[in-house]
Amino acid sequence: MKTPIRTTRHFAAMTVLALLLTATACTDDGNDGPGELRITPAGDVLFSALHPETYPFTVAADGEWEVTVSPAEAAAWCTAERTEEGFTLKATVNDEIQAPVEATVTVSASNGAEPVTFTARQRPLEIWICGSVYDADRIQMAAYWCNGEQTLLTNAEGNPAASTIANGIYVDGDDVYAAGYFYLPGGITHGVYWECGRMSTIQPSDSYGSTFLSDICLKNGLTCIAGRDGTIGNTIAQYWFDGDSYPLSDEGTVSQTDQMFTDGNDLYIVGRNGTMPGYWKNGSFVDLSYGGDASYVTALLKQGDDIYAAGQYTDVDKYVPLWWKNGEAHPLTVNESANIYGMWVNGEDIYLAGSSGVLFDRAAAYWKNGEQTLLTGKNNGCLTCVAAVGEHIYAVGFEQNAAGNTVIKLWKDGQPSDWTDGATPAYAEGYFIR
Repeated sequence: MKTPIRTTRHFAAMTVLALLLTATACTDDGNDGPGELRITPAGDVLFSALHPETYPFTVAADGEWEVTVSPAEAAAWCTAERTEEGFTLKATVNDEIQAPVEATVTVSASNGAEPVTFTARQRPLEIWICGSVYDADRIQMAAYWCNGEQTLLTNAEGNPAASTIANGIYVDGDDVYAAGYFYLPGGITHGVYWECGRMSTIQPSDSYGSTFLSDICLKNGLTCIAGRDGTIGNTIAQYWFDGDSYPLSDEGTVSQTDQMFTDGNDLYIVGRNGTMPGYWKNGSFVDLSYGGDASYVTALLKQGDDIYAAGQYTDVDKYVPLWWKNGEAHPLTVNESANIYGMWVNGEDIYLAGSSGVLFDRAAAYWKNGEQTLLTGKNNGCLTCVAAVGEHIYAVGFEQNAAGNTVIKLWKDGQPSDWTDGATPAYAEGYFIR
């Protein structure tokens, strides 16, 4: 099971679409005409859902002017405040999986100039999940879901016998990227990734080896992929950037990667360097070992100058969840084995997503500041991610139905809704939230 990141990794930016606005000036025939009214920048505005955002405008006008937002319902999320230079348009967090009513922003002046209007929109909260779903012939198909809407990814090289899984997902505007692997009878895997639905394969460096891709993102507009390459007993953690491969671990180790993200020019990759759990920052490994060799880091995010990580360690006979802040470990107290696959930070609150129990006798669970909440019974339940947005807590994962098939589900404030129909098994692996 894998989790990415996104946090935070990362979350969504405002888009301004160029729109030419007309401005009129006084006539030059000696007669009075309408005065000047101009705003900068000119154009429609698209706000993200995940974070409060502001956008400043300057106003050039003869005489008095005012700015209004309509309809009245739009004021619940979009407001305009006067400044010395003009006004600032503000948007609150959208904590619903639907777009709010569009706002029409109107700037009018007392000088007779034609009012300037533009539209402010906000994205719905978007929860993207990648993983796999079985078809009627029990072939595993890589897929992703956005707010419950399923998209199947191209099967491996058109081979109907190949099973394909997506482990990581990244979204940029309307472009969707995913990374994973396919496997054939005999256990050989080849890494595959999809760029806007187009599939490419990363072949193993050894004809007897395998490649396995764990996550994908963009760095400076170019595709960056994390994974591993090698044979049993010699798997090298590495990443691929702009077509070239870069080893992260030494030969002769059993190393692997998990989640990855970028922050400016910095590249972070979660993984395990031999027996040491931690992450690579620009190729340099940061060791987060805790409680001996049997500890794992499965999630990583950056907020401001702080680095948060989450995972689990072995304590006698069970896995115990823990999280780190800037390298300092904070283990949780649990009564039974638990695994962590996702993390979310909201101010001072730390959320961990995963499962409580072992093997198929486990329940989907999340922890807020160490306090556990179970979302399912012991029916092979597991959470891939959790997010506290505005007034709501969202979680996505899966649980097994009465027919024995795992169903991908969204829980909003503890209330479930199905993302797959349960006719065949489906599994949630990586996530991206914006």
